[in-house]
Amino acid sequence: MGDSGNPHAMGNKILKNAGLTPEWIERKKMITTRTEDIRTSIGALSARNATLEEAEIKKEIAAVNKLIDDYNLTVPVLSQQRVRLRWEKERDKVKGRQ
Repeated sequence: MGDSGNPHAMGNKILKNAGLTPEWIERKKMITTRTEDIRTSIGALSARNATLEEAEIKKEIAAVNKLIDDYNLTVPVLSQQRVRLRWEKERDKVKGRQ
């Protein structure tokens, strides 16, 4: 089965052939990069400035959650939607790796 039945697939193929990337794919890459940066920041929390650093990370999580909300509205495939980040869950993921 080709792309003829899926207008999104056809559109993505045309964009790819033109050397362009659909906006939702660029957003997905940005979300992934910023999520990795957040996890790195959580892992680098220092005991002295933990409260201040934690507040900054929570602000970044809120900004990434806004990107996730926008992404989820534009992604053409429901299964590609992303779950919003939660401070506690991200912190626990990082602690589990250390």
